[in-house]
Amino acid sequence: MTKNVLVTISGKRMMNDGDEDVELVIPGTYCRKAGLHTVCYEEPGEGDDPGTRNTILIGSDGMQILKEGMANVRMAFLNRADRVTSCYSTPFGDFMIGIVTRDIKIDESRDRLNVAVDYAMDIGDQHVSDCSINVEIVSRTPSV
Repeated sequence: MTKNVLVTISGKRMMNDGDEDVELVIPGTYCRKAGLHTVCYEEPGEGDDPGTRNTILIGSDGMQILKEGMANVRMAFLNRADRVTSCYSTPFGDFMIGIVTRDIKIDESRDRLNVAVDYAMDIGDQHVSDCSINVEIVSRTPSV
């Protein structure tokens, strides 16, 4: 994998009042150290929001997404069914979210890394939605 990558994140939240699809395609940087894949990218902000710095960590135990900006959170999607809690900090206040990973698949090749996750999310122990996220990292120019 090359240092310069294209990051595609697509996801779906399935809630009682309907489904919500999201997709983001953005350039990023990639490195691998001690078996841990690290991908960084900047998500542009709107209005007074300066944007969000995102770091994705992918290893044998699962995936973590760290967001730093107007909202801050560390979400962990692990290879086991444990509930993982995180504090989601926003300009409007903090709240605790819980994530239970139902399924995670990591597919790695020379110039591509794909992680597909199905999970449930709760806020304050109250189920909010069932979700899926797919993260694809592709070399912008294939490695030699």
